[in-house]
Amino acid sequence: MSGLPTAKKEELDEIVKIIKGSSPVEAIIMFGSHARGDWVSDRYKQDDVTYEYKSDFDILVLVKNEKVERNRVLWNSVQKDLLNNENISTPVSLLVDTLSFVNKKISEGNYFYVDIKKEGHVLYSTKDFKLNEPHVLSPKKRKENAQRNYDFWMGKAQSFLKDYKHNINDKEYNNAAFHLSQSTEGLFFAVLLVFTGYKPKSHNLERISEMVCDILPEFSDVFPLKTDKERVNFDLLKKAYIDARYKQDYKVEKEALEYLYERILVLDDLVKKVCEEKIKEI
Repeated sequence: MSGLPTAKKEELDEIVKIIKGSSPVEAIIMFGSHARGDWVSDRYKQDDVTYEYKSDFDILVLVKNEKVERNRVLWNSVQKDLLNNENISTPVSLLVDTLSFVNKKISEGNYFYVDIKKEGHVLYSTKDFKLNEPHVLSPKKRKENAQRNYDFWMGKAQSFLKDYKHNINDKEYNNAAFHLSQSTEGLFFAVLLVFTGYKPKSHNLERISEMVCDILPEFSDVFPLKTDKERVNFDLLKKAYIDARYKQDYKVEKEALEYLYERILVLDDLVKKVCEEKIKEI
């Protein structure tokens, strides 16, 4: 925290105020790049277009029970308040868990939560708040876990790509879009589990992609969002998890599907490369 600019600290104060005002919480912890000190804020111009990239504030909110943790209306409202607050310019990514769940994961040696305990900064806590001491997994166990998770999610991703091909041949374009979204999700989950041992409780591809890019910036080129067409195509993929199955007005053209399929093949190659290298290193 001491290395953060005053403006960042003031933003964090505002974030804590909003979260505390929404519901009783046990603790609010900042983790990720801002906690480690390797956050970035970059602005550049290319071909008369200005691009800006800012590392998110990664915020873990710990609550007492699952009822509060699962209250999506509440946390969506909090996320909206954070987004619309004029005093907060840094994007905020919220992760909400129960204290008992996090302590269980720390005791099991889950390295995503162990790293939060080691590197995170507690922005607010109740007087009774306490995190367990971690159980450190052996390199052998970490490698076994990483390989098992990689094999499982890569297998799921490849299976969904096969379903996509059947859908394209049968001109079932909405089903094809859904299976592309599921393949993408599986590939991202493979990366997160190999590198962090953590899989988010979310199907929001944009948020999942941001989590992967925060760990491995080279993934930011997989789904470029520099043009309106690129953004529209990614939005079709992002919405496919629900809309392609349940909304009659969801429409996707074959051209868009073929573009997305080619990008997912790029993603597939990159996931194989980085994950297999990482597993060898463990």
